Amino acid sequence: MGRSSGVGCIAVLVTVGVASGIYYFAAPAPEGVLTEKRAEERTSQYIASAVRALPGESAMDEDALLPAVSAPCKTDEEKVSKSYRVAVGSEDEAEAAEALVDHWGRRGYTLQKDMRPDEMYVLFRNDDGFRMTLRGSSDEDGLSISASSPCFDPQAAEAAERFPVVTGMWDRVRSAIGGMEQE
Repeated sequence: MGRSSGVGCIAVLVTVGVASGIYYFAAPAPEGVLTEKRAEERTSQYIASAVRALPGESAMDEDALLPAVSAPCKTDEEKVSKSYRVAVGSEDEAEAAEALVDHWGRRGYTLQKDMRPDEMYVLFRNDDGFRMTLRGSSDEDGLSISASSPCFDPQAAEAAERFPVVTGMWDRVRSAIGGMEQE
């Protein structure tokens, strides 16, 4: 390898290294890592989807969505939960509950517990570990739809956001070096 191809090799390595470093530090946390922010977003999305499945005109009232609550799960883990209150008459409760049971069932959620007709309480779990609950609200004429995230380690999530894994970076570097050697 001559002097000019050695300089070219170094230039390509520096360019690939800088580009990889920029990608590395600018990339979001890997999809597999659940963070508090993602858990809050997903619980809101699951509740909004459930509200749209209710019979009649069902537009989500943001004021009825209670703020997210982070709660401890296990030793160093936590989960995020959100609830939404739906005003329905007692005569419409059964129809609303059946619509949500059908909605969650069609989406592949697994029924964990159904205490109807004795008590208005239904619990589903989806494939990503989020739980959806329908229960009679503390209000006389209402239901509560809740979503809870699976447990996650907030420190692992923070580390993943700061230092995301860059897949295939070394393969790109080897490919760039291999392409220069063939020239």
